[in-house]
Amino acid sequence: MPDAFWKAAAIGGLCAAFGLAGLMLLRHSASGSRELPEYVGVLALEDGKPGGIVTVHADNTVVLIPTAPIRPPDGKVFVVWLLATRGPTTVPVGRMDTLRSLTLDVRAHGIIGNGDVFSVTIEAKDTSASLPEGPFVMRGEIESRL
Repeated sequence: MPDAFWKAAAIGGLCAAFGLAGLMLLRHSASGSRELPEYVGVLALEDGKPGGIVTVHADNTVVLIPTAPIRPPDGKVFVVWLLATRGPTTVPVGRMDTLRSLTLDVRAHGIIGNGDVFSVTIEAKDTSASLPEGPFVMRGEIESRL
């Protein structure tokens, strides 16, 4: 009896994995985007565990995909920052009430490249800060894709 349970669990897990992969492919096809990103990075949480993935595409759009949706404390928002190695050193590039998949247009901030850092902080909802003031939720450096 226990063998049957584990066999069914393994088959169910495989079906779920294939289903998720299929959904990701459908989502990618539906978006019309067939290009691979120019740069990728893993954003680490404070404890060092992966908190999200960031991809930078040839047109300088950035896609941030957290590992799980997160809500900030009441009266706070998440702010996404670009810490560039060239040009302005630190600029806010996006705000959100819930940390979820987000596409950002960062063309106004110049070319993004190796060594640039994306980070997410918790800031007051009414802030217009030009530098991070709140605690960092996650951050990571981007590098050229292989």
